[in-house]
Amino acid sequence: MAHNISNVSGRHEVVGQRGTLWHGLGQEVDHLMTIDEVCEKGGLIYPVNARALRLPDGTFVPDVVANCRVAPDGSDHYLGCVSTSYAIMPQQSFKELMASLMVDGYSSGGVLQGGRKSFLSGKMPKEFEVMAGGHVLQQYLLGVNSHDGSTGVNVFDTMVNTVCNNTFAAAVSGTGVFGIRLRHVSSDIRAAMKKVQAGEGSTLLGIDGGIAGSDDMMS
Repeated sequence: MAHNISNVSGRHEVVGQRGTLWHGLGQEVDHLMTIDEVCEKGGLIYPVNARALRLPDGTFVPDVVANCRVAPDGSDHYLGCVSTSYAIMPQQSFKELMASLMVDGYSSGGVLQGGRKSFLSGKMPKEFEVMAGGHVLQQYLLGVNSHDGSTGVNVFDTMVNTVCNNTFAAAVSGTGVFGIRLRHVSSDIRAAMKKVQAGEGSTLLGIDGGIAGSDDMMS
């Protein structure tokens, strides 16, 4: 499987701890990062806009738009077609959501498939470590945002340190114990960001009392 690491900005948009990155692509660090550092070095903050679709004769296509990433040179990079009711989770809002959750620091972050998906991986506090055969298994909190209609905004616990498409696929195929599942619907995203802005982001994880939110907050 290809690494699928984006380079729309002119560099490989991924950052991780030394020795973990796919063939050394991206930036390496020797420490856990702050949310600002991981987003800057991983290239996670980029604009995404919904563009109207037209037929060759100029007729607008109803009920469908194309999500496009705006590159540094101003050009559009197609990400996927979605319905007009689809609500984009801006990358800055995704950053704010992840910053509100309980992690000791960020081990990796990056952009896949030209911007269709992005991820942030945070090291969870020591009390979430798992012991197996006398070995400590580190737990990560993985956040995923997408713009191609393939998935919602998801945050969940995993033992996989995500640094490329292979590890991303392994992490998302697992079943976390707790997490956040938001559809790309305006009401879902507004409700989640209201909690974030009130300093209650971690309650969305539902660690004490199940997954937070009503059924329509789940994907």
